[in-house]
Amino acid sequence: MRALSEIPREDYLGPGPWKTMRFVFPLKYEDTPDNPVHVYHDVLVALDPERTLNNGQPSVLARWIDAMDIQEGDHVVHAGCGTDRGNAAIAARVTCGISLMSKWSLATPPRTIPARLMESS
Repeated sequence: MRALSEIPREDYLGPGPWKTMRFVFPLKYEDTPDNPVHVYHDVLVALDPERTLNNGQPSVLARWIDAMDIQEGDHVVHAGCGTDRGNAAIAARVTCGISLMSKWSLATPPRTIPARLMESS
Protein backbone atom coordinates (compact mmCIF):
# COMPACT_ATOMS: atom_id res chain seq x y z
CA MET A 1 0.00 0.00 0.00
CA ARG A 2 1.62 3.20 -1.22
CA ALA A 3 0.38 5.47 1.57
CA LEU A 4 1.59 3.16 4.33
CA SER A 5 5.03 2.86 2.75
CA GLU A 6 5.44 6.64 2.42
CA ILE A 7 4.54 7.56 6.01
CA PRO A 8 7.52 7.38 8.41
CA ARG A 9 6.73 4.82 11.10
CA GLU A 10 9.00 6.41 13.71
CA ASP A 11 6.83 9.56 13.61
CA TYR A 12 4.11 7.51 15.33
CA LEU A 13 6.26 6.04 18.08
CA GLY A 14 7.90 7.54 21.12
CA PRO A 15 11.61 8.23 21.00
CA GLY A 16 13.96 5.25 20.61
CA PRO A 17 15.30 2.88 21.57
CA TRP A 18 12.18 0.74 21.10
CA LYS A 19 10.90 -2.61 22.23
CA THR A 20 9.86 -4.74 19.26
CA MET A 21 8.09 -8.07 19.03
CA ARG A 22 8.05 -10.53 16.16
CA PHE A 23 4.90 -12.61 15.85
CA VAL A 24 6.79 -15.81 16.65
CA PHE A 25 6.24 -17.94 19.74
CA PRO A 26 7.16 -17.46 22.47
CA LEU A 27 6.02 -13.83 22.13
CA LYS A 28 8.53 -11.51 23.76
CA TYR A 29 9.84 -7.99 23.37
CA GLU A 30 13.39 -7.33 22.26
CA ASP A 31 15.19 -4.05 22.86
CA THR A 32 16.47 -2.25 19.75
CA PRO A 33 19.27 0.28 19.37
CA ASP A 34 18.21 3.91 18.95
CA ASN A 35 18.08 3.67 15.15
CA PRO A 36 14.75 3.84 13.24
CA VAL A 37 15.86 1.16 10.79
CA HIS A 38 14.77 -1.41 13.39
CA VAL A 39 11.12 -0.32 13.31
CA TYR A 40 10.92 -0.99 9.56
CA HIS A 41 11.02 -4.74 10.02
CA ASP A 42 7.62 -6.47 10.06
CA VAL A 43 7.36 -6.20 13.86
CA LEU A 44 5.09 -4.85 16.56
CA VAL A 45 6.56 -1.87 18.44
CA ALA A 46 5.59 -1.44 22.08
CA LEU A 47 3.74 1.72 23.06
CA ASP A 48 3.12 0.37 26.57
CA PRO A 49 4.82 -3.00 27.03
CA GLU A 50 3.36 -3.58 30.51
CA ARG A 51 -0.13 -3.61 28.98
CA THR A 52 1.02 -5.21 25.70
CA LEU A 53 -0.19 -2.20 23.69
CA ASN A 54 1.63 -2.03 20.40
CA ASN A 55 1.94 -0.06 17.21
CA GLY A 56 0.52 -2.36 14.53
CA GLN A 57 2.48 -4.90 12.53
CA PRO A 58 2.88 -3.40 9.03
CA SER A 59 1.93 -6.52 7.04
CA VAL A 60 -1.26 -6.98 9.08
CA LEU A 61 -2.23 -3.30 8.81
CA ALA A 62 -1.69 -3.36 5.04
CA ARG A 63 -3.91 -6.45 4.67
CA TRP A 64 -6.68 -4.93 6.81
CA ILE A 65 -6.60 -1.59 5.01
CA ASP A 66 -6.56 -3.34 1.64
CA ALA A 67 -9.48 -5.58 2.66
CA MET A 68 -11.56 -2.49 3.51
CA ASP A 69 -11.39 -1.55 -0.17
CA ILE A 70 -11.56 2.16 0.71
CA GLN A 71 -12.40 4.25 -2.31
CA GLU A 72 -11.53 7.89 -2.78
CA GLY A 73 -14.25 9.98 -1.17
CA ASP A 74 -15.39 7.29 1.31
CA HIS A 75 -16.16 8.17 4.93
CA VAL A 76 -14.44 6.09 7.63
CA VAL A 77 -14.74 5.84 11.42
CA HIS A 78 -11.88 3.98 13.10
CA ALA A 79 -12.84 3.11 16.70
CA GLY A 80 -10.33 1.86 19.21
CA CYS A 81 -7.38 3.03 17.17
CA GLY A 82 -4.05 3.95 18.61
CA THR A 83 -0.99 5.84 17.53
CA ASP A 84 -0.59 4.41 14.12
CA ARG A 85 0.40 5.50 10.66
CA GLY A 86 -2.38 3.19 9.48
CA ASN A 87 -4.76 6.00 10.43
CA ALA A 88 -2.80 8.40 8.24
CA ALA A 89 -2.83 5.88 5.38
CA ILE A 90 -6.61 5.61 5.67
CA ALA A 91 -6.97 9.40 5.92
CA ALA A 92 -5.06 9.80 2.67
CA ARG A 93 -7.90 7.98 0.85
CA VAL A 94 -11.06 9.34 2.44
CA THR A 95 -13.14 12.50 2.41
CA CYS A 96 -14.01 12.27 6.09
CA GLY A 97 -12.16 10.20 8.66
CA ILE A 98 -12.68 10.06 12.41
CA SER A 99 -10.42 8.18 14.84
CA LEU A 100 -11.81 7.40 18.28
CA MET A 101 -9.59 6.37 21.17
CA SER A 102 -10.24 5.63 24.81
CA LYS A 103 -6.71 6.15 26.19
CA TRP A 104 -5.75 9.71 25.33
CA SER A 105 -2.39 9.29 27.05
CA LEU A 106 -1.34 7.14 24.09
CA ALA A 107 -2.55 9.57 21.45
CA THR A 108 0.05 11.30 19.33
CA PRO A 109 -0.53 14.70 17.76
CA PRO A 110 -2.18 14.63 14.34
CA ARG A 111 0.28 14.25 11.53
CA THR A 112 0.27 16.08 8.25
CA ILE A 113 -0.53 13.81 5.34
CA PRO A 114 2.01 14.36 2.57
CA ALA A 115 0.43 16.08 -0.45
CA ARG A 116 1.72 13.33 -2.78
CA LEU A 117 -0.52 10.84 -0.93
CA MET A 118 -3.59 13.01 -1.44
CA GLU A 119 -3.26 12.92 -5.23
CA SER A 120 -5.45 10.55 -7.20
CA SER A 121 -3.71 7.36 -8.29
